[in-house]
Amino acid sequence: MMSVKLNEIRDKLVSAAIIIPFVILSPIIIPWIIASAYFKGKSIEKKYLQFLIEQEDSAFFCYNNRKNSLEYIPKLLLPKLDANVHIIFINNHTSESSFDADIISRFFQEIPKPINLPILIKIQNQHVISHSINNKFYNLMSQHKDITPLLDEISAFCAPI
Repeated sequence: MMSVKLNEIRDKLVSAAIIIPFVILSPIIIPWIIASAYFKGKSIEKKYLQFLIEQEDSAFFCYNNRKNSLEYIPKLLLPKLDANVHIIFINNHTSESSFDADIISRFFQEIPKPINLPILIKIQNQHVISHSINNKFYNLMSQHKDITPLLDEISAFCAPI
Protein backbone atom coordinates (compact mmCIF):
# COMPACT_ATOMS: atom_id res chain seq x y z
CA MET A 1 0.00 0.00 0.00
CA MET A 2 2.81 2.36 0.92
CA SER A 3 4.79 1.56 -2.26
CA VAL A 4 1.71 2.26 -4.39
CA LYS A 5 1.41 5.73 -2.85
CA LEU A 6 5.15 6.35 -3.35
CA ASN A 7 4.84 5.31 -7.02
CA GLU A 8 1.93 7.70 -7.52
CA ILE A 9 3.86 10.56 -5.89
CA ARG A 10 6.94 9.76 -7.99
CA ASP A 11 4.86 9.71 -11.21
CA LYS A 12 3.29 13.07 -10.35
CA LEU A 13 6.70 14.59 -9.61
CA VAL A 14 8.10 13.32 -12.92
CA SER A 15 5.12 14.73 -14.80
CA ALA A 16 5.48 18.06 -12.99
CA ALA A 17 9.23 18.11 -13.76
CA ILE A 18 8.40 17.85 -17.46
CA ILE A 19 5.34 20.09 -17.65
CA ILE A 20 6.42 23.01 -15.43
CA PRO A 21 9.60 23.90 -17.40
CA PHE A 22 7.66 23.66 -20.66
CA VAL A 23 4.95 26.00 -19.35
CA ILE A 24 7.55 28.44 -18.03
CA LEU A 25 9.67 28.41 -21.20
CA SER A 26 6.89 28.25 -23.80
CA PRO A 27 6.47 32.06 -23.98
CA ILE A 28 10.13 32.17 -25.02
CA ILE A 29 10.39 29.01 -27.12
CA ILE A 30 7.26 29.43 -29.27
CA PRO A 31 8.07 32.98 -30.49
CA TRP A 32 11.69 31.88 -31.10
CA ILE A 33 10.51 28.97 -33.27
CA ILE A 34 8.18 31.26 -35.23
CA ALA A 35 10.86 33.93 -35.70
CA SER A 36 13.43 31.34 -36.72
CA ALA A 37 11.11 29.93 -39.40
CA TYR A 38 10.27 33.45 -40.62
CA PHE A 39 13.90 34.52 -40.96
CA LYS A 40 14.90 31.25 -42.61
CA GLY A 41 12.16 31.81 -45.20
CA LYS A 42 13.38 35.38 -45.75
CA SER A 43 16.95 34.13 -46.16
CA ILE A 44 15.94 31.49 -48.70
CA GLU A 45 13.85 34.03 -50.62
CA LYS A 46 16.82 36.43 -50.75
CA LYS A 47 19.11 33.63 -51.98
CA TYR A 48 16.49 32.58 -54.52
CA LEU A 49 16.20 36.08 -55.98
CA GLN A 50 19.99 36.22 -56.23
CA PHE A 51 19.91 32.80 -57.94
CA LEU A 52 17.41 34.10 -60.52
CA ILE A 53 19.68 37.07 -61.27
CA GLU A 54 22.83 34.97 -61.50
CA GLN A 55 21.19 32.30 -63.66
CA GLU A 56 19.46 34.69 -66.06
CA ASP A 57 19.06 32.98 -69.49
CA SER A 58 20.21 29.65 -68.02
CA ALA A 59 18.53 26.40 -68.97
CA PHE A 60 17.97 23.32 -66.82
CA PHE A 61 17.20 19.71 -67.62
CA CYS A 62 15.45 17.99 -64.72
CA TYR A 63 14.79 14.29 -64.45
CA ASN A 64 14.09 11.78 -61.72
CA ASN A 65 14.91 8.24 -60.65
CA ARG A 66 12.04 6.59 -62.51
CA LYS A 67 13.34 3.08 -63.13
CA ASN A 68 12.50 2.72 -66.81
CA SER A 69 14.41 5.89 -67.73
CA LEU A 70 17.22 5.89 -65.19
CA GLU A 71 19.67 4.16 -67.51
CA TYR A 72 18.43 5.76 -70.70
CA ILE A 73 18.74 9.44 -69.72
CA PRO A 74 22.31 9.45 -68.31
CA LYS A 75 23.70 7.24 -71.08
CA LEU A 76 21.89 8.43 -74.20
CA LEU A 77 20.42 11.87 -73.54
CA LEU A 78 22.61 13.79 -71.10
CA PRO A 79 25.85 13.38 -73.09
CA LYS A 80 24.14 15.00 -76.09
CA LEU A 81 22.90 18.07 -74.23
CA ASP A 82 24.66 21.39 -74.61
CA ALA A 83 27.33 21.89 -71.94
CA ASN A 84 25.55 25.06 -70.75
CA VAL A 85 22.42 23.15 -69.73
CA HIS A 86 22.39 22.54 -65.98
CA ILE A 87 21.36 19.07 -64.89
CA ILE A 88 19.10 18.55 -61.87
CA PHE A 89 18.49 14.98 -60.79
CA ILE A 90 15.57 14.41 -58.42
CA ASN A 91 16.27 11.33 -56.33
CA ASN A 92 13.37 10.44 -54.03
CA HIS A 93 12.21 14.06 -53.74
CA THR A 94 15.76 15.29 -53.06
CA SER A 95 17.57 17.34 -55.68
CA GLU A 96 21.09 16.44 -56.68
CA SER A 97 22.81 19.26 -58.52
CA SER A 98 25.48 21.88 -58.06
CA PHE A 99 22.87 24.22 -56.56
CA ASP A 100 21.66 24.55 -52.98
CA ALA A 101 18.77 22.14 -52.28
CA ASP A 102 16.63 24.88 -50.65
CA ILE A 103 17.04 27.05 -53.76
CA ILE A 104 16.06 24.17 -56.07
CA SER A 105 13.06 23.39 -53.87
CA ARG A 106 11.98 27.04 -54.13
CA PHE A 107 12.70 26.92 -57.88
CA PHE A 108 10.28 24.01 -58.33
CA GLN A 109 7.53 25.94 -56.52
CA GLU A 110 7.39 28.25 -59.56
CA ILE A 111 6.54 25.40 -61.93
CA PRO A 112 2.84 24.69 -62.56
CA LYS A 113 1.63 21.40 -61.09
CA PRO A 114 1.67 18.55 -61.86
CA ILE A 115 5.35 18.42 -62.69
CA ASN A 116 5.92 15.63 -65.18
CA LEU A 117 9.61 14.85 -65.42
CA PRO A 118 11.72 15.10 -67.45
CA ILE A 119 11.17 18.81 -67.77
CA LEU A 120 13.08 21.74 -69.23
CA ILE A 121 13.29 24.98 -67.28
CA LYS A 122 14.65 28.34 -68.34
CA ILE A 123 15.06 31.63 -66.48
CA GLN A 124 14.18 34.76 -68.43
CA ASN A 125 13.68 38.22 -66.92
CA GLN A 126 13.90 36.58 -63.49
CA HIS A 127 10.90 34.38 -64.32
CA VAL A 128 10.82 30.61 -64.49
CA ILE A 129 9.59 29.10 -67.75
CA SER A 130 9.01 25.36 -67.91
CA HIS A 131 8.36 22.89 -70.69
CA SER A 132 7.63 19.24 -70.01
CA ILE A 133 9.14 16.76 -72.45
CA ASN A 134 7.68 13.85 -70.53
CA ASN A 135 5.26 12.55 -73.20
CA LYS A 136 7.64 12.95 -76.12
CA PHE A 137 10.54 11.42 -74.18
CA TYR A 138 8.64 8.33 -73.00
CA ASN A 139 7.04 7.81 -76.42
CA LEU A 140 10.43 7.88 -78.14
CA MET A 141 12.01 5.67 -75.50
CA SER A 142 9.25 3.04 -75.43
CA GLN A 143 9.07 2.86 -79.23
CA HIS A 144 12.88 2.82 -79.61
CA LYS A 145 12.78 5.79 -81.95
CA ASP A 146 15.55 8.23 -82.83
CA ILE A 147 15.96 10.93 -80.15
CA THR A 148 17.08 13.60 -82.62
CA PRO A 149 13.65 15.35 -82.70
CA LEU A 150 13.69 15.48 -78.90
CA LEU A 151 17.23 16.88 -78.87
CA ASP A 152 16.16 19.52 -81.40
CA GLU A 153 13.24 20.48 -79.16
CA ILE A 154 15.55 20.69 -76.13
CA SER A 155 18.06 22.83 -78.06
CA ALA A 156 15.33 25.17 -79.30
CA PHE A 157 13.93 25.65 -75.80
CA CYS A 158 17.34 26.11 -74.17
CA ALA A 159 18.71 28.51 -76.78
CA PRO A 160 19.16 32.07 -75.51
CA ILE A 161 16.86 34.66 -77.04
